[in-house]
Amino acid sequence: MIVFDVNFQKYYNVTIFKRKRMHDISYCKFPLLAPYIICSILKGILSLYNDNTIYVIGDAKAPQNNPITKKYSQFFLALVIDATTDEIIDSECSSTIQLTNAFVRSLFIGRMVDDKGIEEAIRKRYQGSSQKALVVAYHDARYKYSQAKAALTTEA
Repeated sequence: MIVFDVNFQKYYNVTIFKRKRMHDISYCKFPLLAPYIICSILKGILSLYNDNTIYVIGDAKAPQNNPITKKYSQFFLALVIDATTDEIIDSECSSTIQLTNAFVRSLFIGRMVDDKGIEEAIRKRYQGSSQKALVVAYHDARYKYSQAKAALTTEA
């Protein structure tokens, strides 16, 4: 008999069901909901970003004594931006600690790419050794986004 066991995905914060065999006991948690939930999760993952989004990466040199420099040799900031609204949809950086990545995401997601408050928030709230690198990477990503958006408007 098959039992569905609930697991949480690391980045998507969703529930998926993993098949597990039990002895001879006929028991199944959520037998009717499992196919619906799995299909809706896959649909959500596959359509994570719509056609109006642009992906840019800003990079900067991190301090020499920083673990990020030792692991990646540079600091990277990735942004997914909705080109119709200029809103930052998703963000990730080349950090060595997951909490750092989560904190950096909270500084960017939901804000407009040209929001002057982003740099201020970085300087005020982010006290990591790569603070300056994060600001430079943000400026680089913003510049690359403006170039990509300008290229889109000339094509149309």
